[in-house]
Amino acid sequence: MSASGLSGLPAEPSGDPSRSGNRILGWYGAALVSAATVLLAAGPRASAWSAYALLCEVIGVGAVLRAGVLRVPGPTRLAGLRARVGASAHRLRTALAAAAQMRSSAAPRLGPTQARATRAECTKFLSLRSNGVAPLLIVVVVVGSAFQIAATTQAPPDGWGYLGFNPGIDVLLGVGLCPLALGVLGVLVISADYATGVMRSALTVTPRRMPVLWAKLVAVVAVVTVVALVAIPAAVFVGVGELRVRGWTIELADPRPWTTGCWAAMYMVLVAVIGLSLGALLRGTAAAISALVAMFYVVPIMIFLLPGSGTRWFAPYLPAAAGEAMWGHPLGWHIGSRAVALGVFSAWSGLLFGAATVRFLRQDV
Repeated sequence: MSASGLSGLPAEPSGDPSRSGNRILGWYGAALVSAATVLLAAGPRASAWSAYALLCEVIGVGAVLRAGVLRVPGPTRLAGLRARVGASAHRLRTALAAAAQMRSSAAPRLGPTQARATRAECTKFLSLRSNGVAPLLIVVVVVGSAFQIAATTQAPPDGWGYLGFNPGIDVLLGVGLCPLALGVLGVLVISADYATGVMRSALTVTPRRMPVLWAKLVAVVAVVTVVALVAIPAAVFVGVGELRVRGWTIELADPRPWTTGCWAAMYMVLVAVIGLSLGALLRGTAAAISALVAMFYVVPIMIFLLPGSGTRWFAPYLPAAAGEAMWGHPLGWHIGSRAVALGVFSAWSGLLFGAATVRFLRQDV
Protein backbone atom coordinates (compact mmCIF):
# COMPACT_ATOMS: atom_id res chain seq x y z
CA MET A 1 0.00 0.00 0.00
CA SER A 2 1.30 3.42 -0.95
CA ALA A 3 1.93 6.34 1.41
CA SER A 4 -1.05 8.18 -0.04
CA GLY A 5 -3.30 5.31 0.86
CA LEU A 6 -2.06 5.28 4.43
CA SER A 7 -2.55 8.99 4.93
CA GLY A 8 -5.90 9.13 3.26
CA LEU A 9 -4.85 12.12 1.11
CA PRO A 10 -3.91 12.16 -2.53
CA ALA A 11 -0.17 12.52 -3.09
CA GLU A 12 1.01 15.57 -5.00
CA PRO A 13 3.09 14.89 -8.06
CA SER A 14 6.73 15.78 -7.76
CA GLY A 15 6.60 18.18 -10.63
CA ASP A 16 3.37 19.98 -9.75
CA PRO A 17 3.19 23.27 -11.74
CA SER A 18 1.04 24.91 -9.05
CA ARG A 19 4.06 25.08 -6.75
CA SER A 20 6.09 26.99 -9.30
CA GLY A 21 3.16 29.31 -9.91
CA ASN A 22 2.78 30.05 -6.20
CA ARG A 23 6.49 30.75 -5.95
CA ILE A 24 6.37 33.17 -8.86
CA LEU A 25 3.27 34.82 -7.43
CA GLY A 26 4.99 35.25 -4.08
CA TRP A 27 8.08 36.87 -5.60
CA TYR A 28 5.86 39.13 -7.71
CA GLY A 29 3.89 40.22 -4.63
CA ALA A 30 7.09 40.92 -2.65
CA ALA A 31 8.52 42.99 -5.50
CA LEU A 32 5.26 44.89 -5.87
CA VAL A 33 5.20 45.67 -2.12
CA SER A 34 8.81 46.89 -2.24
CA ALA A 35 8.21 49.12 -5.25
CA ALA A 36 5.02 50.51 -3.73
CA THR A 37 6.86 51.27 -0.47
CA VAL A 38 9.58 53.17 -2.33
CA LEU A 39 6.93 55.06 -4.32
CA LEU A 40 5.08 56.02 -1.12
CA ALA A 41 8.29 57.29 0.44
CA ALA A 42 9.49 59.26 -2.61
CA GLY A 43 6.23 60.41 -4.16
CA PRO A 44 4.34 63.55 -3.24
CA ARG A 45 1.85 63.31 -0.43
CA ALA A 46 -1.91 63.29 -1.11
CA SER A 47 -1.47 62.75 -4.87
CA ALA A 48 -2.52 60.19 -7.44
CA TRP A 49 0.86 58.50 -7.10
CA SER A 50 0.21 57.94 -3.43
CA ALA A 51 -3.15 56.33 -4.15
CA TYR A 52 -1.56 54.19 -6.87
CA ALA A 53 1.25 53.11 -4.52
CA LEU A 54 -1.24 52.22 -1.79
CA LEU A 55 -3.22 50.13 -4.27
CA CYS A 56 -0.02 48.35 -5.29
CA GLU A 57 0.75 47.65 -1.63
CA VAL A 58 -2.65 46.01 -1.18
CA ILE A 59 -2.29 43.94 -4.38
CA GLY A 60 1.25 42.86 -3.41
CA VAL A 61 0.23 41.78 0.08
CA GLY A 62 -2.72 39.90 -1.37
CA ALA A 63 -0.44 38.13 -3.84
CA VAL A 64 1.95 37.10 -1.07
CA LEU A 65 -0.90 35.78 1.04
CA ARG A 66 -2.39 33.95 -1.94
CA ALA A 67 0.96 32.34 -2.70
CA GLY A 68 1.08 30.98 0.88
CA VAL A 69 4.32 32.74 1.88
CA LEU A 70 2.62 34.53 4.79
CA ARG A 71 0.17 32.17 6.40
CA VAL A 72 -2.49 33.80 8.56
CA PRO A 73 -3.42 31.38 11.36
CA GLY A 74 -6.94 30.13 11.16
CA PRO A 75 -9.41 29.77 14.02
CA THR A 76 -8.18 26.26 14.83
CA ARG A 77 -4.54 27.33 15.09
CA LEU A 78 -5.50 30.40 17.18
CA ALA A 79 -7.42 28.17 19.62
CA GLY A 80 -4.40 25.88 19.96
CA LEU A 81 -2.11 28.84 20.55
CA ARG A 82 -4.43 30.18 23.26
CA ALA A 83 -4.52 26.75 24.89
CA ARG A 84 -0.71 26.50 24.96
CA VAL A 85 -0.36 30.02 26.41
CA GLY A 86 -2.99 29.27 29.06
CA ALA A 87 -1.25 26.03 30.03
CA SER A 88 2.10 27.81 30.37
CA ALA A 89 0.55 30.55 32.52
CA HIS A 90 -1.11 27.93 34.72
CA ARG A 91 2.18 26.11 35.24
CA LEU A 92 3.89 29.40 36.12
CA ARG A 93 1.18 30.34 38.65
CA THR A 94 1.39 26.89 40.21
CA ALA A 95 5.19 27.12 40.57
CA LEU A 96 4.99 30.60 42.11
CA ALA A 97 2.30 29.51 44.58
CA ALA A 98 4.34 26.47 45.62
CA ALA A 99 7.47 28.60 46.13
CA ALA A 100 5.50 31.12 48.22
CA GLN A 101 4.01 28.33 50.32
CA MET A 102 7.43 26.79 50.93
CA ARG A 103 8.85 30.18 51.85
CA SER A 104 6.03 30.92 54.30
CA SER A 105 6.08 27.47 55.88
CA ALA A 106 9.86 27.36 56.28
CA ALA A 107 11.10 28.03 59.80
CA PRO A 108 12.88 31.36 60.29
CA ARG A 109 16.63 31.28 60.62
CA LEU A 110 17.44 31.21 64.27
CA GLY A 111 20.79 31.56 65.92
CA PRO A 112 22.97 34.00 67.80
CA THR A 113 24.21 37.01 65.87
CA GLN A 114 25.92 40.22 66.88
CA ALA A 115 22.86 42.30 66.02
CA ARG A 116 20.57 40.12 68.13
CA ALA A 117 22.99 40.14 71.06
CA THR A 118 23.23 43.93 70.89
CA ARG A 119 19.46 44.34 70.67
CA ALA A 120 18.99 42.00 73.63
CA GLU A 121 21.55 43.91 75.69
CA CYS A 122 19.95 47.27 74.94
CA THR A 123 16.51 45.88 75.77
CA LYS A 124 17.77 44.51 79.07
CA PHE A 125 19.43 47.80 79.95
CA LEU A 126 16.35 49.88 79.18
CA SER A 127 13.99 47.50 80.96
CA LEU A 128 15.69 47.92 84.36
CA ARG A 129 14.56 51.02 86.23
CA SER A 130 17.74 51.13 88.29
CA ASN A 131 19.79 51.77 85.16
CA GLY A 132 18.10 55.14 84.73
CA VAL A 133 19.46 56.49 88.03
CA ALA A 134 23.06 56.97 86.92
CA PRO A 135 22.25 58.81 83.64
CA LEU A 136 19.80 61.09 85.44
CA LEU A 137 22.37 61.75 88.19
CA ILE A 138 25.02 62.65 85.62
CA VAL A 139 22.73 65.15 83.89
CA VAL A 140 21.76 66.75 87.20
CA VAL A 141 25.38 67.00 88.38
CA VAL A 142 26.75 68.48 85.13
CA VAL A 143 23.95 70.99 84.60
CA GLY A 144 23.61 71.87 88.29
CA SER A 145 27.35 72.43 88.67
CA ALA A 146 27.36 74.73 85.64
CA PHE A 147 24.60 76.86 87.15
CA GLN A 148 26.13 76.89 90.64
CA ILE A 149 29.59 77.84 89.38
CA ALA A 150 28.28 80.59 87.12
CA ALA A 151 25.90 81.94 89.77
CA THR A 152 28.64 82.26 92.42
CA THR A 153 31.31 83.85 90.22
CA GLN A 154 31.21 87.61 89.80
CA ALA A 155 32.74 89.19 86.73
CA PRO A 156 35.89 91.33 87.18
CA PRO A 157 35.91 94.92 85.97
CA ASP A 158 37.53 93.97 82.67
CA GLY A 159 35.15 91.04 82.16
CA TRP A 160 37.78 88.32 81.95
CA GLY A 161 40.56 86.61 83.90
CA TYR A 162 39.19 86.90 87.45
CA LEU A 163 41.26 84.71 89.81
CA GLY A 164 42.20 82.37 86.97
CA PHE A 165 38.56 81.59 86.15
CA ASN A 166 38.13 80.44 82.56
CA PRO A 167 34.47 80.58 81.47
CA GLY A 168 35.18 78.42 78.46
CA ILE A 169 36.23 75.50 80.67
CA ASP A 170 34.99 76.04 84.21
CA VAL A 171 31.30 75.96 83.30
CA LEU A 172 31.81 72.22 82.74
CA LEU A 173 33.59 71.47 85.99
CA GLY A 174 30.75 69.12 86.85
CA VAL A 175 32.18 66.63 84.36
CA GLY A 176 35.05 66.10 86.81
CA LEU A 177 32.53 64.87 89.40
CA CYS A 178 31.05 62.20 87.09
CA PRO A 179 33.71 59.46 86.85
CA LEU A 180 32.21 57.62 89.79
CA ALA A 181 28.68 57.59 88.34
CA LEU A 182 29.92 56.79 84.84
CA GLY A 183 32.23 54.05 86.04
CA VAL A 184 29.54 52.49 88.23
CA LEU A 185 27.21 52.47 85.23
CA GLY A 186 29.79 50.56 83.19
CA VAL A 187 30.54 48.19 86.06
CA LEU A 188 26.90 47.29 86.70
CA VAL A 189 26.23 46.46 83.05
CA ILE A 190 28.34 43.32 83.38
CA SER A 191 28.86 42.67 87.09
CA ALA A 192 25.11 42.48 87.70
CA ASP A 193 24.92 39.60 85.20
CA TYR A 194 27.55 37.68 87.14
CA ALA A 195 25.78 38.37 90.43
CA THR A 196 22.34 37.22 89.23
CA GLY A 197 23.49 34.35 87.03
CA VAL A 198 22.19 35.92 83.83
CA MET A 199 25.67 35.69 82.33
CA ARG A 200 25.52 31.89 82.39
CA SER A 201 22.26 31.94 80.43
CA ALA A 202 23.61 34.51 77.97
CA LEU A 203 26.71 32.41 77.27
CA THR A 204 24.56 29.31 76.88
CA VAL A 205 22.47 31.00 74.22
CA THR A 206 25.54 32.59 72.61
CA PRO A 207 28.40 30.07 72.80
CA ARG A 208 30.75 32.50 71.09
CA ARG A 209 31.51 34.86 73.93
CA MET A 210 32.86 37.85 72.06
CA PRO A 211 29.46 39.00 70.69
CA VAL A 212 28.19 39.23 74.28
CA LEU A 213 31.06 41.50 75.33
CA TRP A 214 30.76 43.63 72.18
CA ALA A 215 27.03 44.00 72.81
CA LYS A 216 27.67 45.30 76.32
CA LEU A 217 30.30 47.70 75.02
CA VAL A 218 27.92 49.06 72.36
CA ALA A 219 25.15 49.49 74.94
CA VAL A 220 27.41 51.38 77.36
CA VAL A 221 28.89 53.65 74.68
CA ALA A 222 25.45 54.41 73.22
CA VAL A 223 23.91 55.28 76.60
CA VAL A 224 26.80 57.47 77.74
CA THR A 225 26.93 59.23 74.36
CA VAL A 226 23.23 60.11 74.63
CA VAL A 227 23.75 61.32 78.20
CA ALA A 228 26.70 63.48 77.14
CA LEU A 229 24.73 64.93 74.21
CA VAL A 230 21.99 65.94 76.65
CA ALA A 231 24.02 67.09 79.65
CA ILE A 232 26.88 69.03 78.05
CA PRO A 233 24.87 71.34 75.73
CA ALA A 234 22.41 72.01 78.56
CA ALA A 235 25.30 72.86 80.90
CA VAL A 236 26.82 75.22 78.33
CA PHE A 237 23.50 77.04 77.79
CA VAL A 238 22.82 77.32 81.52
CA GLY A 239 26.38 78.26 82.47
CA VAL A 240 26.99 80.79 79.71
CA GLY A 241 23.58 82.35 80.21
CA GLU A 242 24.17 82.80 83.94
CA LEU A 243 27.67 84.19 83.32
CA ARG A 244 26.21 86.82 81.00
CA VAL A 245 23.75 87.76 83.73
CA ARG A 246 26.71 88.17 86.09
CA GLY A 247 28.49 90.49 83.67
CA TRP A 248 30.91 88.16 81.89
CA THR A 249 31.68 88.99 78.26
CA ILE A 250 31.06 85.58 76.75
CA GLU A 251 28.61 84.55 74.05
CA LEU A 252 26.88 81.27 73.28
CA ALA A 253 28.65 81.34 69.92
CA ASP A 254 32.03 81.35 71.67
CA PRO A 255 33.80 78.15 70.53
CA ARG A 256 35.69 77.56 73.80
CA PRO A 257 32.90 75.97 75.87
CA TRP A 258 31.74 73.88 72.92
CA THR A 259 35.28 72.65 72.25
CA THR A 260 35.63 71.75 75.90
CA GLY A 261 32.27 69.99 75.71
CA CYS A 262 33.41 67.78 72.82
CA TRP A 263 36.51 66.69 74.73
CA ALA A 264 34.43 66.18 77.87
CA ALA A 265 31.99 63.91 75.97
CA MET A 266 34.85 61.68 74.81
CA TYR A 267 36.19 61.64 78.37
CA MET A 268 32.81 60.47 79.69
CA VAL A 269 32.59 57.65 77.15
CA LEU A 270 36.10 56.40 77.94
CA VAL A 271 35.42 56.48 81.69
CA ALA A 272 32.37 54.28 81.14
CA VAL A 273 34.47 51.87 79.04
CA ILE A 274 37.00 51.67 81.88
CA GLY A 275 34.16 50.85 84.29
CA LEU A 276 32.90 48.10 81.96
CA SER A 277 36.42 46.71 81.65
CA LEU A 278 36.92 46.62 85.41
CA GLY A 279 33.57 44.88 85.84
CA ALA A 280 34.47 42.21 83.26
CA LEU A 281 37.98 41.82 84.69
CA LEU A 282 37.07 41.56 88.39
CA ARG A 283 33.51 40.13 87.97
CA GLY A 284 32.35 41.61 91.26
CA THR A 285 30.50 44.87 91.80
CA ALA A 286 32.26 45.79 95.04
CA ALA A 287 35.74 44.93 93.75
CA ALA A 288 35.25 46.76 90.47
CA ILE A 289 33.86 49.92 92.11
CA SER A 290 36.72 49.87 94.64
CA ALA A 291 39.26 49.67 91.81
CA LEU A 292 37.49 52.51 90.02
CA VAL A 293 37.54 54.75 93.10
CA ALA A 294 41.21 53.98 93.66
CA MET A 295 42.08 54.78 90.05
CA PHE A 296 40.30 58.15 89.86
CA TYR A 297 40.34 59.42 93.45
CA VAL A 298 42.77 57.60 95.75
CA VAL A 299 45.83 57.34 93.50
CA PRO A 300 45.83 61.07 92.54
CA ILE A 301 45.76 62.04 96.23
CA MET A 302 48.61 59.69 97.01
CA ILE A 303 50.61 61.05 94.08
CA PHE A 304 50.35 64.58 95.50
CA LEU A 305 51.87 63.35 98.76
CA LEU A 306 54.96 61.95 97.06
CA PRO A 307 58.09 64.02 96.33
CA GLY A 308 57.64 66.10 93.22
CA SER A 309 60.96 65.34 91.57
CA GLY A 310 60.14 61.69 90.95
CA THR A 311 56.41 61.78 90.38
CA ARG A 312 56.44 64.36 87.62
CA TRP A 313 57.84 61.75 85.26
CA PHE A 314 54.91 59.34 85.51
CA ALA A 315 52.08 61.24 87.22
CA PRO A 316 50.83 62.99 84.02
CA TYR A 317 50.35 59.61 82.35
CA LEU A 318 48.11 58.07 84.99
CA PRO A 319 44.45 57.61 83.98
CA ALA A 320 43.03 60.32 86.23
CA ALA A 321 45.61 62.95 85.25
CA ALA A 322 45.41 62.13 81.52
CA GLY A 323 41.61 62.30 81.62
CA GLU A 324 41.58 65.64 83.39
CA ALA A 325 44.12 67.08 80.95
CA MET A 326 42.11 65.68 78.04
CA TRP A 327 39.00 67.76 78.56
CA GLY A 328 40.86 70.87 79.71
CA HIS A 329 40.90 70.96 83.52
CA PRO A 330 44.20 69.42 84.64
CA LEU A 331 45.09 69.02 88.29
CA GLY A 332 48.76 69.13 89.28
CA TRP A 333 51.19 67.73 86.73
CA HIS A 334 49.53 67.13 83.42
CA ILE A 335 50.07 66.61 79.70
CA GLY A 336 50.14 69.89 77.81
CA SER A 337 48.37 68.63 74.66
CA ARG A 338 44.76 67.48 74.63
CA ALA A 339 45.43 65.15 71.72
CA VAL A 340 48.28 63.43 73.56
CA ALA A 341 46.15 63.20 76.69
CA LEU A 342 43.38 61.60 74.62
CA GLY A 343 45.88 59.05 73.29
CA VAL A 344 47.11 58.19 76.79
CA PHE A 345 43.61 57.90 78.23
CA SER A 346 42.45 55.81 75.25
CA ALA A 347 45.47 53.55 75.72
CA TRP A 348 44.47 52.94 79.36
CA SER A 349 40.91 52.16 78.27
CA GLY A 350 42.09 49.83 75.53
CA LEU A 351 44.55 48.07 77.81
CA LEU A 352 41.93 47.39 80.48
CA PHE A 353 39.36 46.28 77.89
CA GLY A 354 41.93 43.94 76.32
CA ALA A 355 42.73 42.36 79.69
CA ALA A 356 39.02 41.99 80.42
CA THR A 357 38.50 40.38 77.00
CA VAL A 358 41.23 37.82 77.62
CA ARG A 359 39.74 36.77 80.94
CA PHE A 360 36.20 36.81 79.57
CA LEU A 361 37.20 34.44 76.76
CA ARG A 362 39.42 32.08 78.72
CA GLN A 363 37.71 31.67 82.07
CA ASP A 364 34.32 30.21 82.77
CA VAL A 365 31.57 31.99 84.62
